Amino acid sequence: MRILVIEDDKDVASFIRNGLVQAGCNVDHAANGRDGLFLATTESYDALITEVRGAPFAPEVVPARDQVAEALALQRRFLASRPAGLTFVRNQLASTPEVSQASGKLHGAYGVLMRAFPGESQKHKQSFYDHLCALDFL
Repeated sequence: MRILVIEDDKDVASFIRNGLVQAGCNVDHAANGRDGLFLATTESYDALITEVRGAPFAPEVVPARDQVAEALALQRRFLASRPAGLTFVRNQLASTPEVSQASGKLHGAYGVLMRAFPGESQKHKQSFYDHLCALDFL
Protein backbone atom coordinates (compact mmCIF):
# COMPACT_ATOMS: atom_id res chain seq x y z
CA MET A 1 0.00 0.00 0.00
CA ARG A 2 1.37 3.41 -0.93
CA ILE A 3 0.46 6.25 1.44
CA LEU A 4 1.09 9.99 1.40
CA VAL A 5 1.49 11.67 4.80
CA ILE A 6 0.94 15.43 4.74
CA GLU A 7 2.18 16.78 8.06
CA ASP A 8 4.20 19.88 8.96
CA ASP A 9 5.36 18.63 12.36
CA LYS A 10 8.50 16.55 11.69
CA ASP A 11 8.12 14.49 14.87
CA VAL A 12 4.49 13.61 14.18
CA ALA A 13 5.28 12.82 10.53
CA SER A 14 8.19 10.59 11.56
CA PHE A 15 6.03 8.78 14.12
CA ILE A 16 3.27 8.10 11.59
CA ARG A 17 5.74 7.15 8.87
CA ASN A 18 7.60 4.69 11.11
CA GLY A 19 4.37 2.97 12.13
CA LEU A 20 3.21 2.66 8.55
CA VAL A 21 6.58 1.40 7.31
CA GLN A 22 6.60 -1.22 10.08
CA ALA A 23 3.16 -2.27 8.86
CA GLY A 24 4.62 -2.82 5.39
CA CYS A 25 3.48 0.36 3.66
CA ASN A 26 5.43 2.55 1.25
CA VAL A 27 5.22 6.09 2.62
CA ASP A 28 5.91 9.49 1.06
CA HIS A 29 5.91 12.64 3.18
CA ALA A 30 5.00 16.22 2.30
CA ALA A 31 5.82 18.87 4.90
CA ASN A 32 3.10 21.29 3.77
CA GLY A 33 -0.22 21.40 1.95
CA ARG A 34 1.21 22.80 -1.28
CA ASP A 35 3.72 19.96 -1.63
CA GLY A 36 1.09 17.46 -0.52
CA LEU A 37 -1.36 18.67 -3.14
CA PHE A 38 1.33 18.42 -5.81
CA LEU A 39 2.22 14.85 -4.83
CA ALA A 40 -1.43 13.82 -4.45
CA THR A 41 -2.23 15.05 -7.96
CA THR A 42 0.90 13.81 -9.74
CA GLU A 43 1.43 10.44 -8.04
CA SER A 44 -0.80 7.47 -7.30
CA TYR A 45 -1.62 6.73 -3.64
CA ASP A 46 -3.87 4.23 -1.93
CA ALA A 47 -4.42 6.60 0.99
CA LEU A 48 -3.63 10.11 2.23
CA ILE A 49 -3.07 11.03 5.86
CA THR A 50 -3.36 14.72 6.60
CA GLU A 51 -3.24 16.95 9.66
CA VAL A 52 -5.40 15.62 12.47
CA ARG A 53 -5.37 18.71 14.67
CA GLY A 54 -7.32 21.73 13.55
CA ALA A 55 -8.80 20.20 10.42
CA PRO A 56 -12.52 20.70 9.82
CA PHE A 57 -14.41 17.49 10.56
CA ALA A 58 -18.05 16.49 10.26
CA PRO A 59 -19.55 16.60 13.78
CA GLU A 60 -20.17 12.84 13.81
CA VAL A 61 -16.46 12.05 13.41
CA VAL A 62 -15.07 14.59 15.93
CA PRO A 63 -15.07 11.95 18.72
CA ALA A 64 -12.97 9.64 16.50
CA ARG A 65 -10.52 12.46 15.71
CA ASP A 66 -10.24 13.25 19.41
CA GLN A 67 -9.62 9.60 20.32
CA VAL A 68 -6.89 9.29 17.69
CA ALA A 69 -5.25 12.51 18.93
CA GLU A 70 -5.40 11.25 22.54
CA ALA A 71 -3.93 7.89 21.49
CA LEU A 72 -1.03 9.61 19.73
CA ALA A 73 -0.41 11.78 22.80
CA LEU A 74 -0.31 8.68 25.03
CA GLN A 75 2.10 6.97 22.66
CA ARG A 76 4.37 10.03 22.54
CA ARG A 77 4.36 10.18 26.36
CA PHE A 78 5.26 6.47 26.50
CA LEU A 79 8.12 6.87 24.00
CA ALA A 80 9.45 10.02 25.68
CA SER A 81 9.70 8.19 29.01
CA ARG A 82 11.85 5.38 27.60
CA PRO A 83 15.57 5.38 26.76
CA ALA A 84 16.35 5.90 23.07
CA GLY A 85 17.03 2.70 21.17
CA LEU A 86 15.22 0.48 23.68
CA THR A 87 13.28 -2.31 21.98
CA PHE A 88 10.09 -3.88 23.26
CA VAL A 89 8.41 -7.24 23.00
CA ARG A 90 4.75 -7.06 22.04
CA ASN A 91 3.46 -8.62 25.29
CA GLN A 92 5.56 -6.13 27.28
CA LEU A 93 3.87 -3.28 25.42
CA ALA A 94 0.42 -4.66 26.17
CA SER A 95 1.10 -4.40 29.91
CA THR A 96 2.11 -0.72 29.66
CA PRO A 97 -0.78 1.57 30.70
CA GLU A 98 -0.14 4.28 28.07
CA VAL A 99 0.08 1.77 25.21
CA SER A 100 -2.96 -0.17 26.41
CA GLN A 101 -5.02 3.03 26.76
CA ALA A 102 -3.88 4.27 23.34
CA SER A 103 -4.88 0.96 21.75
CA GLY A 104 -8.31 1.19 23.39
CA LYS A 105 -8.78 4.74 22.08
CA LEU A 106 -7.87 3.66 18.53
CA HIS A 107 -10.37 0.80 18.71
CA GLY A 108 -12.94 3.27 20.09
CA ALA A 109 -12.26 5.60 17.15
CA TYR A 110 -12.97 2.73 14.77
CA GLY A 111 -16.30 2.13 16.52
CA VAL A 112 -17.22 5.81 16.19
CA LEU A 113 -16.41 5.77 12.48
CA MET A 114 -18.45 2.62 11.90
CA ARG A 115 -21.45 4.13 13.68
CA ALA A 116 -21.04 7.42 11.77
CA PHE A 117 -20.84 5.66 8.39
CA PRO A 118 -22.89 2.45 8.66
CA GLY A 119 -23.46 2.22 4.91
CA GLU A 120 -19.77 2.22 3.96
CA SER A 121 -18.52 -0.60 1.79
CA GLN A 122 -16.48 -3.40 3.32
CA LYS A 123 -13.44 -2.07 1.45
CA HIS A 124 -13.78 1.34 3.12
CA LYS A 125 -14.38 -0.24 6.54
CA GLN A 126 -11.25 -2.31 6.09
CA SER A 127 -9.36 0.82 5.06
CA PHE A 128 -10.48 2.65 8.24
CA TYR A 129 -9.38 -0.35 10.27
CA ASP A 130 -6.03 -0.71 8.50
CA HIS A 131 -5.16 2.95 8.98
CA LEU A 132 -5.98 2.89 12.67
CA CYS A 133 -4.07 -0.39 13.13
CA ALA A 134 -1.02 1.18 11.52
CA LEU A 135 -0.99 3.66 14.42
CA ASP A 136 -1.46 0.99 17.09
CA PHE A 137 1.59 -0.36 18.92
CA LEU A 138 -0.23 -3.61 19.76
